[in-house]
Amino acid sequence: FIKELDKNKIEDFVRELSTITFHIGDKSVNSPLGYTLILYMENQEIIVLSCTVLNGTAYGMVAVFTPEGNFINHIAEFADEPKFRKLLEKYFDV
Repeated sequence: FIKELDKNKIEDFVRELSTITFHIGDKSVNSPLGYTLILYMENQEIIVLSCTVLNGTAYGMVAVFTPEGNFINHIAEFADEPKFRKLLEKYFDV
């Protein structure tokens, strides 16, 4: 399912998102898996944050895509999947 963030909650959400720890790295899954956050940028690029844990293994990505869904580059790796999941649950009722 897809949910859109209430515009009145954007600042609070961004503030809390900025507290999540990420690792600089060049590894990620090939496509979003599990909980996924899509940020639409003014320059038309899309930032995809996706992370889930399956059978004790974390699968995640923070990457930039074109509006057509073509991969541009990898940004980071998640270091705190539980905090990301709690953030999405708080703001999107997932």
